[in-house]
Amino acid sequence: MAKFYKYKGNVNISDDNGRKLFERDLDFIENNKIWLSNINQLNDQNEGIHNLDNFKTSLKAGMKMAGFLGLKKYDEKTNLNYANSIYNFIRVMKENVGIYSLTTDFSNRLMWSHYGNSNMGYCIEYDFDSITDLQLQHINGWHPSHNDRFEQVKYQKQVYSPVSLNFKIEDFFKIVSHKTEEWNYEKEWRILTSISGGYSHKNNIVTSIIFGSRAASEVKEEIINALQKKNIKFYQLERVKENKLVFAKKLIR
Repeated sequence: MAKFYKYKGNVNISDDNGRKLFERDLDFIENNKIWLSNINQLNDQNEGIHNLDNFKTSLKAGMKMAGFLGLKKYDEKTNLNYANSIYNFIRVMKENVGIYSLTTDFSNRLMWSHYGNSNMGYCIEYDFDSITDLQLQHINGWHPSHNDRFEQVKYQKQVYSPVSLNFKIEDFFKIVSHKTEEWNYEKEWRILTSISGGYSHKNNIVTSIIFGSRAASEVKEEIINALQKKNIKFYQLERVKENKLVFAKKLIR
């Protein structure tokens, strides 16, 4: 099984109703649940940006060739309608897609700073190989699970993800697993579903909790107490070289 990690920093933040996000997150871990965010809730404003220029150019060229060969009369309106249908399909999918971001690196200093509340948070370790291992079920009922994906994020120079003429559902998931190169330190993988929201997953997928090097003792105690009935190990991240920012995890329970 492969190891993937989710950084959590909500140890001292409350929602609009005054409930601590820390308590909500603990409840999710304890009850084998995850929350897949809507694309607009992510922190990169360029998420899911795509470009139909190549699609339109190829479509126009193909239709003109078909007209030249007498296979089909060239029709600009038909081309436009087809391009609009692809645009609308992508738009609707983006409005509904669920995204759960993971990484392969539990000791990344930037990740601990950006997502782990400056090392005061913790990191969840998941153990699985494929999307089917998770046995995802939407908590509000049925969803088309055949569209679920587990994709490695591709980092490229261009902001826009190009759309090809032979567009299919797999190409949409490539659009929402594309980011620009400045994000490559995250080493990100994404669980992708056609519907955002809460999902239950198979038991024992979470195998350990890694505490940040500055995690408060009361935070660690609350997490350990809440999850003590589950088959989860607990680690403390600590510096292993005094003169270098090199970290490793030490088993504490």
